[in-house]
Amino acid sequence: MSESIRSDEMVKFLCYDEFYGEIPEPRPANREVPKWFREMDNTFGDGKSTVTQCRPFLDAMTLGWIVPLADHVRVEADEDGTINFRWNFDIPLLHRQEEGVMSDESPFGGVSIFQWLSPWRIQVPENHSVLVTAPMNRREPRFSVFSGVIDADQGFFNLNCPFIWEQIPYDGWVKKGTPIVQVIPFNRDGIVSDGEIRSMNPDEEKIAEKEDQQKIEQPSRYKNEKWVPKRGSRVVAEKLDDGKGSGE
Repeated sequence: MSESIRSDEMVKFLCYDEFYGEIPEPRPANREVPKWFREMDNTFGDGKSTVTQCRPFLDAMTLGWIVPLADHVRVEADEDGTINFRWNFDIPLLHRQEEGVMSDESPFGGVSIFQWLSPWRIQVPENHSVLVTAPMNRREPRFSVFSGVIDADQGFFNLNCPFIWEQIPYDGWVKKGTPIVQVIPFNRDGIVSDGEIRSMNPDEEKIAEKEDQQKIEQPSRYKNEKWVPKRGSRVVAEKLDDGKGSGE
């Protein structure tokens, strides 16, 4: 890949000048925490913690970047399986995948597969790929996106994503700025692929028993003592310091 395209220091999201400032920008995922999460209390009435105190849940939600829909899309999905999309934007915002992408024997056989088309292209450092997936720990009942890994350092790729329209019947809008995918860059050289599968030895059994007992005695031990801040999620979003985020 040419030096003029590759980024050696950071992830970059780029679009044509005519769209810049007119379409919603990708944002760090920790700045797109959904409204329902931000408004949830930290504890229930009985004092038990809600999911806002679960660090693994929050880490997944805030890792990487959220890429939003560029403009409003009108969707008309009928009981007979007919699905029509309309938008008023200068370039297509989605298209139907070619027939035959999935075999009839697959779980997706006979299902229409579309693809969200994003004006945003991505640059990443050398040896980096990106996981493109549905925004994690959110629930989008209208559509579900497929996950994919793109070796984004090998080209200048758009962040397009196949999806299935799920909610039938439906007659309404997918609004401009709706979170479409979560993009998580990672270094391919850091992937751990070797593994070992066996029973625990006596020392490991003792450690496991101790861990289980500590979890009973200190329910918040992982959060308070074991959790490690992640560079990719940037900050711990207790309730988000700017009070902003996704309304979805």
